[in-house]
Amino acid sequence: MSDFLKLFLGLLLVIVVIYFVLQVFEKTVTEETISIKVDKIEKVVTDDDEVLYLIYTKNEIFENRNNYQYPKENESKQGIKLKIGSSYRVKVVGFNFGVKLPLFLGHRNIVEIVDTKSIIILN
Repeated sequence: MSDFLKLFLGLLLVIVVIYFVLQVFEKTVTEETISIKVDKIEKVVTDDDEVLYLIYTKNEIFENRNNYQYPKENESKQGIKLKIGSSYRVKVVGFNFGVKLPLFLGHRNIVEIVDTKSIIILN
């Protein structure tokens, strides 16, 4: 039984280390520039009085929230720039697993609006 416990604790330690390494290097590992067309914008106030925006597109929901890990402190300015029905090139950070996992943020975060000119999205 002790061999099983050692194996279990070893695997648990490896998983915890990988999780924290991914959290620290999330921006480096997952940052990409994509084209989106905004279908809906929803302003959300969390229990901690943090304001964030949920940006709905055809294929995915994105967050626009301040995150001091990236660093990003401009959610209110970006929330004003985004308009429903418009297309943008944006930099996003986060994991997109297709399902919501409890230990990761639910949606990728828009960290920068790269281009606000007219963009044609072929989806």
